[in-house]
Amino acid sequence: MREFYEELVGSHPHMAAYFSQLDLARQVRKLSATLQVLVAFADDRRALGAEVIRLGVAHSRRGIGEAEYGLFATTLADVLARRQTEVPFERARRLWLVELKAIMETMALVDNG
Repeated sequence: MREFYEELVGSHPHMAAYFSQLDLARQVRKLSATLQVLVAFADDRRALGAEVIRLGVAHSRRGIGEAEYGLFATTLADVLARRQTEVPFERARRLWLVELKAIMETMALVDNG
């Protein structure tokens, strides 16, 4: 997932400020673990909702909000779609975008109260 952060900051240099004080290797592990949790909770909407709200609170505390979520979702969808080979890239990207944008919209609700 390191390529995600490299692509995010490379395409959107202002996003680097959110990661400058973080241990990137640790952040990569956290993102990978979070994706695993989100996939594991895909059929359990209550657990998924609780996890997404927890993420929203954590990101809101760091000043990360709706505008950043959109950049995050599109970049992550691109990276995840390139990592799989079962379906064409554009279809995989669209599928990831639908899921990630729904998650990010819920996270943004925490920011907006």
